[in-house]
Amino acid sequence: MKSIQAKVITLICTLLLITLGVVSTLTYFQVKQQVEENVRIEGESLVQEKTDLISLYLENFASSLDRYSQDGRIIDMLEAAEEEQEAAWTIVNEDFQTFNSLNEHIAVTYIGSNEGEFFTEPFIDVGSDYDPRTRPWYIAAEENPAAVIWTEPYEDASTGEYVVTAAKAVTSGTTVLGVVSFDLYLENLTSIINSSSPGYDGYFFLFDQSGIALVHPTLNGDQADHPVVSQFIQSENENGFMDYQSEGENRLLYYDTVSETGWRTGAVFLHENMMAGARDIRTTIIVIALAAILLSGGIAYIFSRRITKPIVALKKEVSRVANGDLTTTMNSTSKDEIGQLTNDFNVMVGSMRELVESIQASVEQVNDSAESLSAVSEETIASSEEVANAISEVASGSTQQAEDVDGAKDLTIELSNQIEKVDYHSDELVVLSKKATEENQKGSTQVALLQEKTKAFNTVIGNVESVVETLANRIKEVEQVINTINDISNQTNLLALNASIEAARAGDSGRGFAVVADEVRKLAEQTSQATEKVRHTIEGIEAETSKVVSEVHSTKTITAEQNTAVAATEQSFNEIEYVVGDIIQAINLIKEEVRHMNERKDSVVASIENIAAISQQSAAAAEEVTASTEEQMRALATVSDSAEVLTDASELLTERMNRFKV
Repeated sequence: MKSIQAKVITLICTLLLITLGVVSTLTYFQVKQQVEENVRIEGESLVQEKTDLISLYLENFASSLDRYSQDGRIIDMLEAAEEEQEAAWTIVNEDFQTFNSLNEHIAVTYIGSNEGEFFTEPFIDVGSDYDPRTRPWYIAAEENPAAVIWTEPYEDASTGEYVVTAAKAVTSGTTVLGVVSFDLYLENLTSIINSSSPGYDGYFFLFDQSGIALVHPTLNGDQADHPVVSQFIQSENENGFMDYQSEGENRLLYYDTVSETGWRTGAVFLHENMMAGARDIRTTIIVIALAAILLSGGIAYIFSRRITKPIVALKKEVSRVANGDLTTTMNSTSKDEIGQLTNDFNVMVGSMRELVESIQASVEQVNDSAESLSAVSEETIASSEEVANAISEVASGSTQQAEDVDGAKDLTIELSNQIEKVDYHSDELVVLSKKATEENQKGSTQVALLQEKTKAFNTVIGNVESVVETLANRIKEVEQVINTINDISNQTNLLALNASIEAARAGDSGRGFAVVADEVRKLAEQTSQATEKVRHTIEGIEAETSKVVSEVHSTKTITAEQNTAVAATEQSFNEIEYVVGDIIQAINLIKEEVRHMNERKDSVVASIENIAAISQQSAAAAEEVTASTEEQMRALATVSDSAEVLTDASELLTERMNRFKV
């Protein structure tokens, strides 16, 4: 805690600090306001100067372009006939070469005629389909023939630098003969902009009317979406200033407009650097203030020491009393507030000495009573703990026994349920066994019927075999008849041939006989063809008949095997019938035993439920006794704790009373 002397010094220094702080702050803000005003005037002047330089630079080229638009040689070339135009262009081209060599920032100078012709220096092959009349520079110059037209800057595809096109219409009377134009590199604009610095580590910039950064230390390309650039580009005012923040720095921006092109020139000042002078003044004031505070603190220390000396002496005596020494006294001859405080201190120490003596006597009596109470409570707690432990063991055993009995009861009930299920399934098994017997008998009947049907089938198969063999013999007889018909057909054909020969020998008298012989021959050939088809059909029937005979033999073999399998099946059904009978008898015996088990399990369940009820009652009684014992132990523990607390309090009070010296 600060002393009175420190408080006095702190008060004086604080007043000085506040006074000097207010003075330095007001001074700083006045200087800051003056600096900002000076920077604003200087910024407007510098930006206007850069704007004038750019306007002068562009005006120089505009004057050259205006001179070319009125040059008689160019007018003569545009008005010349096609055969004379080449010679006229040679004269103009020499002038263009001289102009380009004197102006290194001119990329190309060119002329577009109203006939669609295009002349350039240096020569550029733009293709035969290039029409200058469709280009923006030509259209703009044609629409405003009295003025020099400046296009928006664009990036040159070959060099990657920004270029601007200037164009002026060439007229004869009111007729536009063509447009003379040149492309100007903007590199020299950078030199103009960066030829000087605006101060305070600021910089100049140049943007076109669409937001393309023509000159800027960090930005390039299209910056139309930049929040600061878009603000002054879209502003309706031709000049102005704005405050903004970039990269964590406060900045001040001034801008102006180039009247010929609508470009925006400007300067940016760093606010931090602008305020450097104001901060220096503020630092000087702070140093002076600190020196004044140190001087004032020294003077305050000397005067406060004389005031606080008797207070320090009283503090030492109070510290002795605080440490327990009540025998101290203090003399003072002062009549002020400190002297009165000293006298009151002596009276307070005397009163405290009497109070401590009476407390010490009471503490000794309380200490003796607490020791006796603590001993009695400890003995009682020990006895109660032994009883509680024994009862707890009994309660635990009873609880475990009740749980075991409940478990046995549950298992018995579960066993009873299983016995009932076994009894139920035994009944089902008997029913299924009876059904199996009935189905076995049906199967035996069906097997006997199958044997009868198989015998009838064998008879049918035998008849089919006999019929097929007879059919085969008949087919062979038909084949013999077909062969006979075929022989007859061949002989008839031979006779018809002989008759045709004889008819030919007879001449005209045998012509009718030749026709008949020819018809007989055709009939014989048709008969031969028909018998041949019948032969093929009979051969197919013989082949199929052979297959039928083969299949019939196979069917007889399979039927014989089927008869054997049917006989075996009949034997199996007979054996199944005997086994099912034995199963039914065994199931009846099991069912009888299950019935006896079901009668006895009810008695077992009832006995276990009685045992469980008794165990639960015993456990509940043991738990009640345990709860009562624990409650008694808690009460004794409370008494013991109270005795210990009282003892501790007595010892602490005795210890503290011993600190006092009376």
